[in-house]
Amino acid sequence: MYILMILSIIISIILISLGVIYYIDTKKKMKKEQFWSVSNSKKGVFTDKAKLCLQKQIKYSNQHTTGMLQLNECKITDIYVNSVLNLYKKIEFPEYLEAIHTKAFYNYSNLRSIKFWNNKSLTLHPYCFYKCYNLEVIEINKPSGDIILNEYCFAECKKIKTINKLLSSVIKIGKSAFLNTNITEIIFPKNLTDIGPLAFNGCKQLSKVTFNSVKLINTNLSTGNVFKDCPVNEVIVNCKLDQQYI
Repeated sequence: MYILMILSIIISIILISLGVIYYIDTKKKMKKEQFWSVSNSKKGVFTDKAKLCLQKQIKYSNQHTTGMLQLNECKITDIYVNSVLNLYKKIEFPEYLEAIHTKAFYNYSNLRSIKFWNNKSLTLHPYCFYKCYNLEVIEINKPSGDIILNEYCFAECKKIKTINKLLSSVIKIGKSAFLNTNITEIIFPKNLTDIGPLAFNGCKQLSKVTFNSVKLINTNLSTGNVFKDCPVNEVIVNCKLDQQYI
């Protein structure tokens, strides 16, 4: 009788100990995996190779305090909110990237420069770089493919002054995409087909705009207040337009 009671107590203690160890181990794993948290678990966003690549970059960045995250060799197609920690001053995105999702880099105060590679198609979803107050440089390596900029994607990025390299591959600009930035000049490419309302609202330094596409006739330039509160004083039209848009 007593032997059975002692055995049951010992077994209980062992089970409780195992449970505590499992809980602690799980917590550690959760902490390690926080970097990989994504808002949409339906897609396999990060492959094992991509995770390894990113982990190496994080380790390197932490050791050498470079402030740079290079994803060139990572086969990442989608980046979601909280996928990348707010640690880096410069991020180079891979050519495999297809989408940066809503609020992925919302209010990333450390971010100063981003670079895109030879993306065949890329969608920047609403608010993806919203309120990145220190973001100043947007680079694109060998522009190719089609880029879609959705609403507010670069809104309130007050240090952005030039976007013409980025625009060279853009086919659509969403509502208030560049609200309250400090862009000084815009050259709209031939492949651009749509500009949303208030796209450049409040760009107080914008003084020169160049059009190169008749496709913009189908946009709401004349009614959407695209250049509201912008001191544009020079407009160059390198195509035939039927009406005044500004």
